Amino acid sequence: MAGRSRAPLVAVAAFVLLVALWELVKLVVPDEGVTVGDTRLLPRTDDAAMPHVWTVLARLGEPEVAGAGRTVGAAVASGALFTLGLALGGLVLGGVLGVLLALAMQRSGLLERAALPYVVASQTVPLIAIAPLVAGWGGRIAILGWSWQPWASVMVIASYLAFFPIAVGMLRGLSSPPAATSSSSARSPPAGGQRWCGCGCGSVPYLVPAVRLAPPRPWSGRSSRRSPPAPAAGSAG
Repeated sequence: MAGRSRAPLVAVAAFVLLVALWELVKLVVPDEGVTVGDTRLLPRTDDAAMPHVWTVLARLGEPEVAGAGRTVGAAVASGALFTLGLALGGLVLGGVLGVLLALAMQRSGLLERAALPYVVASQTVPLIAIAPLVAGWGGRIAILGWSWQPWASVMVIASYLAFFPIAVGMLRGLSSPPAATSSSSARSPPAGGQRWCGCGCGSVPYLVPAVRLAPPRPWSGRSSRRSPPAPAAGSAG
């Protein structure tokens, strides 16, 4: 609980530190920056390239376009919400695909041995190599009269980043033996519903870290190459 209550304070302190560093760099570094020969070591810090923080905040209240009713702050907030919607859509799509793939691999050992290496190997492909290919789908693909939009490419890339930890975590959880609740239940073979319930409950300690690992991936666009951590011994399902 102490760690959770400390997290907002750490975020605020980090933001204040960033603002202080911004103003310190603007104060110390010359307006034209620092160059050695033809190489620029430090960027320009004039008001056009690096305005003061209070100037940026004041600009948020000004109109986006002369004569328009929407302010710059409203335009920034609208763009942020649009990006958030794409990231959440990619997370949901990647989560559904990851869960379905994990269920299919858990039901078929042959499919697991055939598909799991490719699932892991997919995370070794740099995102910079995949993004141009997916972005090129715009205007070239039509599904039932609907033309592929650029935002759909962004959502597909986000789902590609999110499905891996969920698929691996769900598969490890489904493959883990369910804990026996009693000696009689341990001796008797579980029924179909009980078996699925036990597998589902046993997968929670693996799936929760995977779900916590997946959301930052569509935002950051960075590919993590590690699988979700296994739960600690004795953790409750």
